[in-house]
Amino acid sequence: MAQVSVLPTESTVEEPEIDSRASVDEESAQPELQGVRFRLPETTTSEVSDWIKDAWSSWENRSLWRYPSKPGSMPEYLCRAFRVKSFSLMSIQLAVVFIIMVLVDHYHVWSNVLTDLQTGHFQDIGQEVIFYSAGFATLICIMATFCMKERYPMNYWLMAVTTMMSGMFWGMTRAVVQTTMHFQIVAILFCSMMGATIASQVLRKQRGPKLLILSLAPGWAVGAACNVLVCRLVLHDLDRVILGSTGLSMLLLCIFSMDSGRYLLHCRPDDFMKVVVSMNSTLMVVVSIPFFVLSFCFIHTGEAVIEDEQETEVSTQVREDHQVMSRGEPEERWQTTEVEAPTQAEAPVQDPMAYSV
Repeated sequence: MAQVSVLPTESTVEEPEIDSRASVDEESAQPELQGVRFRLPETTTSEVSDWIKDAWSSWENRSLWRYPSKPGSMPEYLCRAFRVKSFSLMSIQLAVVFIIMVLVDHYHVWSNVLTDLQTGHFQDIGQEVIFYSAGFATLICIMATFCMKERYPMNYWLMAVTTMMSGMFWGMTRAVVQTTMHFQIVAILFCSMMGATIASQVLRKQRGPKLLILSLAPGWAVGAACNVLVCRLVLHDLDRVILGSTGLSMLLLCIFSMDSGRYLLHCRPDDFMKVVVSMNSTLMVVVSIPFFVLSFCFIHTGEAVIEDEQETEVSTQVREDHQVMSRGEPEERWQTTEVEAPTQAEAPVQDPMAYSV
């Protein structure tokens, strides 16, 4: 049979010529943008869906609402949820405190306890003893809530007990001083917290102290105006009492903002109970300044001790790691050791509301 040999010939397929004068995309030529911009060909097959084109067409069109605005900060939606949760808890707490105050004042609980005592000086002393005993119990509850602020569900139970004790303590104020100023202050603070809850959902572009002012000021203004109308037209209260309650409510909000403002700006999920404890401590100013001073000193001393311990642990760990690296020890020293997992009884219970409202 004849053998057929095939000789190599030049390819008839012409390669496309590259025009050196063609325009080059300046953005894609930059080193920092290489690998970021993705371009799909114009003539794509049906297998490539439209959402892939939209997702990878350009970096600028991507949604960044889940990312923090700067390193070390929380995303904006988490900050907004944290503030809404904190102000909502304080609104509920102040509403319950106001209801308990009205009930205690209406039924004169302190008088029913002292029915066996004689009228006169002994009964007055007994009323003061009951009043300051309730204040001391409230102080103990505030301290316990601060110590257990990160232990769920104990922190919520202690917050409920503190709310009841605060309502009883404030409700017995007329056993010592005949005034209605404390009712007006709690009502104005309740309106302030409700307004702050609504404002926290609306305000999205404000940052820093301006955010706190715009959150608390509208609710306080509405609460103060309603207080003036009710006290003047319905209760016919004295002008100096109305003016005093308005000024003291503003003073309490200023103290609260200076004390817990950093928590409402940093918005770390585990700090929401610190905001509630700060409000409970601030409420002690009007009724009893000594109790407020004790709670304020206890809270901030405890925070300073905790921060010092954390800094010491971090510095010790960094020093040990630096020593190990400087000695050039083998990699076996860096292997992790097996730690026995805690049982269900020993494992800490996580707060389901820590990252949600």
